[in-house]
Amino acid sequence: MKVGVKSTALRFGDSTKEWTTGFGIACISSLALSGYNADIAGWPYYAFLAAASGQLAWQIWTVNLTCRADCNRNDQIGCYWCSLEEKLDNNSVGGYEEPYS
Repeated sequence: MKVGVKSTALRFGDSTKEWTTGFGIACISSLALSGYNADIAGWPYYAFLAAASGQLAWQIWTVNLTCRADCNRNDQIGCYWCSLEEKLDNNSVGGYEEPYS
């Protein structure tokens, strides 16, 4: 019996970092365009977008894809940024209200 397991890691092979870079560029560009279309003219949006872009680029180009521990380390750094963003969002004007409480 043959199992048809498919994986982008297998499909991308040695060019995984190039593909991931392309996806990252598409993501950051879409966020910049969304900010522009939403008429977000404040510098903090674009400053944090630039910081996120730098973080993403650093993670992509420094990760050793053949080392599980290194991949996990980079993933944990990403989780740190997500939790920091959530904390900042919860401390914003008006505070955080639990939905349906």
